[in-house]
Amino acid sequence: MNSAFFYSDETVTIHFPAFKFLSSAHANSLLANGNVYLPKLESFRNRRSNPGLLYDAREGQIDICNQYDRYVGFAKNADGLLPFMRQPYEFVEENDLVLSHRIDGSKCHAYCMTGHVFSDSFEWALSEKTKDVCVMINGVERFCDCITASLPSSTMRFVGANSCLYMLNDDRKIIERNPSRDCITNQILSRPTIACFAKSEIYSQQREVRAVWVAAENETNLPPFDVPDLRELLMPLNFDKVDRATYGEKKSTSPIGCRVHRKSDTEPMTAEIGPPRTVFSPITFQFAGQEMRFGFWAADTKHFQSISIRHCDVGFTTTNCGVIMGSIPYTDVESVEFYDVV
Repeated sequence: MNSAFFYSDETVTIHFPAFKFLSSAHANSLLANGNVYLPKLESFRNRRSNPGLLYDAREGQIDICNQYDRYVGFAKNADGLLPFMRQPYEFVEENDLVLSHRIDGSKCHAYCMTGHVFSDSFEWALSEKTKDVCVMINGVERFCDCITASLPSSTMRFVGANSCLYMLNDDRKIIERNPSRDCITNQILSRPTIACFAKSEIYSQQREVRAVWVAAENETNLPPFDVPDLRELLMPLNFDKVDRATYGEKKSTSPIGCRVHRKSDTEPMTAEIGPPRTVFSPITFQFAGQEMRFGFWAADTKHFQSISIRHCDVGFTTTNCGVIMGSIPYTDVESVEFYDVV
């Protein structure tokens, strides 16, 4: 089944990786030992421990407000918050009824990543002196399965992994008047963990993806733990050769370079990406019956001229799920580095 991280048809299978920006120490621990940390979402409301773009005062929360002009009938027959907040057979006859409720997923644990290497998360990492390495996670669903199988707490349950939903204003409030059967309120009440993925529009350029686990209400914070099986899913992407001070001003005017070093005695595949840089991002893919390959993916051909590729096996491939530029065997990839194009 296709998902945010996987697409397959009769001709091609595409794995959409996620990317995690880390300090060298944490990246080395992840790469060497599969060491992961799953903080509670509420920790991101602490500006001191999570400054900058990590800080979110309303992380994991959605406030719902329903306004009923007039309702007459049993509470259970209504839509929206009314049957949720009243007894099922309570007979309600009210005008201008306003109900409010907060959905709070802040006790859930999350592993936060970005779905696009050149999202705002890349610029944020460059602005942070402690962020030195980007780790590409190739196979997000398997990554989550491995973590779930190794959880140190038996009370935790995997909710899912998906892209964040940028659907809210900064106050995280959804207001619906006279809610109907298909209203947003009903959808959220049926899946309250959606609050763990809901973010304000102001964060949309981070293109964040999350894996979320729910725990018992009294579950304590989890310390970092090792999941050795993760190691084969990971690849470091180095950006030491990108000028941190000028990245922001150059991202819309000049390309960024990417050099893919190969294990074989072959010249590295090189790419010059953008502007706009956010069109292409690394992926792994395979054609039917063939080996896994590494390349760069875009959703359509609109900006395919914004990338130039050299020293690759296949330069350009169109699929039913976007366009792939560049192609070399994934098993031949030794390392990947980004650099400023002079």
